[in-house]
Amino acid sequence: MTKQYGNQIAANNLNIEVKRGEIYGLVGKNGAGKTTFLRMISGLSSPTSGEIELFDETSKEGLNKARMRSGSIIETPCFFPYLSARKNLEYYRIQRGIVEVNSVDFALEFVGLKNTGSKKFKNFSMGMKQRLGMALAIMASPDLLILDEPINGLDPEGIKEAREILLKLNRENGTTIIISSHILGELSQLATNYGFINKGELIEQVSSKELKKKCKKCLSIKVNNIEKASIIIEREFQCNKYEVLSGNEIRLYEKIDKPEIIAELLMKNGIKLFWMYEIGFNLEDYFISLIGIMQITVSPYGFNFPIIVILMVIDMINVEEYKNGTFFGVFAGIPLVIKFLSFFIGKGILRINDFLITGLITVMSDFKATSENMIYANVYGMIYIAIFVILGLVCFNKKDIK
Repeated sequence: MTKQYGNQIAANNLNIEVKRGEIYGLVGKNGAGKTTFLRMISGLSSPTSGEIELFDETSKEGLNKARMRSGSIIETPCFFPYLSARKNLEYYRIQRGIVEVNSVDFALEFVGLKNTGSKKFKNFSMGMKQRLGMALAIMASPDLLILDEPINGLDPEGIKEAREILLKLNRENGTTIIISSHILGELSQLATNYGFINKGELIEQVSSKELKKKCKKCLSIKVNNIEKASIIIEREFQCNKYEVLSGNEIRLYEKIDKPEIIAELLMKNGIKLFWMYEIGFNLEDYFISLIGIMQITVSPYGFNFPIIVILMVIDMINVEEYKNGTFFGVFAGIPLVIKFLSFFIGKGILRINDFLITGLITVMSDFKATSENMIYANVYGMIYIAIFVILGLVCFNKKDIK
């Protein structure tokens, strides 16, 4: 599926398959396209191109029917502040045409809000409000539950309660769950499958078992006698899951929670221990390794690339004219002015990485142009580099810079 708002592509050819009974975790930064995807599935938004298949239905009428079997929390659910939990759910039960009267009691009991009595929604804690949102989503006993950041703003106790509710739904009712969350450590305790999204594109789908293998923890040990250490590890420590690397390093993949025992065994047998530490990825590390924090690449397509080429051409012309001492050397500052304006006028002109790359090119060319006067070249170069360093620091702290 693709979703486009004007010139901005929020979801780019997303192809995601979620099987019955899975808890599918969507992982991505703010603005990556997670909410856009969930809105399209739940019917709050339509894809610009592509199709959705829910419970073997692809037609508009079929999808509307299939969505009756799903529940969702997209962004913040709206409740009446002066009504109790029961009355709020009763209102939505009637509005949505849910015939089963006991569905309200079922939902309240399931999320632990059955004994709130006449307490008004406005007096609920954040955790209680989130649980009421969950009750609304499961009131019709859905086969599919779609949740966008359901544990945002919850304290550790509230997060634990939400996790237990979702696991109970999945295990006891067989509910398929699609969930996005920024709390990746918590998501790793829920999801059976993951989809990693960046800039509207799906960059990887992986099961929890596969991810555990990729993020497998181990104990790295460096010793002076690799052969003797290997024998001790096998015979005395009774560990067979290890590998020997170059540089006298051994990596253990089991019993890694007992480093003090292996250290004592090695030293008792006269083996020098240079280091011993645990290594391995968690979900956050793996996500960062996939997308990178700063991607220093020039966009090879779209709107940015022509501007970069134009700036580079202007730079080269200005350098040559400056060396010849002609009138056009006056315009040597044009590229810098354009780059400055590109930051403060709008975020669509140049990305931070494009800006820095063109800046470095300009610095190098201007060093060459002023090589006859080294004092001027050094001063000019230092000022130029300082400007780019300052702008880089400012822009990497701005959330709206691409």
